[in-house]
Amino acid sequence: MTDESEAVTCNLPTQEYPGPGHNGGPPLTRPPRRRGRPSKSTPDLRERILAGLVEGKPIRRICRAPDTPSSETIRCWRRADPEFARQFAAAQRFGWECLAEDLFERVEKACHQGNVARARLIFNVGRRILARQAPGFFGGAW
Repeated sequence: MTDESEAVTCNLPTQEYPGPGHNGGPPLTRPPRRRGRPSKSTPDLRERILAGLVEGKPIRRICRAPDTPSSETIRCWRRADPEFARQFAAAQRFGWECLAEDLFERVEKACHQGNVARARLIFNVGRRILARQAPGFFGGAW
């Protein structure tokens, strides 16, 4: 029997854990590549998309321009990059506000010209377009 003060040890070889490389090999020098096709997202392209939104253009019209990805690709970028999603939402909201201001100016101009029926038509058509484009912002019940 052994004393309680003495530690009982097994004569097992000490195993060192492998380093960051595979199977104990040398460390990896670069991170593994991501799967799939590389992204076409560039800062210039993102700026062009945001500039179109600020002007009040719908995303589908922006995507029709040459060298612009599809709306589904932009939607994927928004899901993958929270900062771009925040910038996208802010630009889109600003564009909607600009469209509403333009609509208000056109209605006022028609009223000042004395053509109330035309002003009413401009307002009704404009609000329907805005409500279809942004139902959460302008209300879709019109």
